[in-house]
Amino acid sequence: MNETAKLIGVGYLVLVATLVAEFLASLALGLAGLVPQDAVGGAWLWAVTWMMLLAAPLVLAASFGSAYALIKVNTAAEALPVGLVWAGIAGLTHAMIGLGNGTIGMFASPGTYVMLAAVALGAWLAGRHRERRAA
Repeated sequence: MNETAKLIGVGYLVLVATLVAEFLASLALGLAGLVPQDAVGGAWLWAVTWMMLLAAPLVLAASFGSAYALIKVNTAAEALPVGLVWAGIAGLTHAMIGLGNGTIGMFASPGTYVMLAAVALGAWLAGRHRERRAA
């Protein structure tokens, strides 16, 4: 398989894992009664921030596992561009979704950037782990 197609395809798998993690986090926040159904303004931004922060560890694990097992990165230097491409895929897709459903304000939340950093960091950590194991 073409390496570029594989990189992008796995990036979309990471995106799906990201969306599932965000759904689980929003479900947890809702079931805990921490977010009202009709949250707007500051309450909505608070909910988005916490949703993204709760999703970030799962996103990190998905990115790490994908880079380690599917892409098989060998070094941190090789893994960083992989993680950045995946973070770009996740960021652009979130922006398109936000423009489409009126939630583009999610980019005012620091949690969104933590989640995107988790995508890139997971791949980098996979490369770093493999590097250390080889040494």
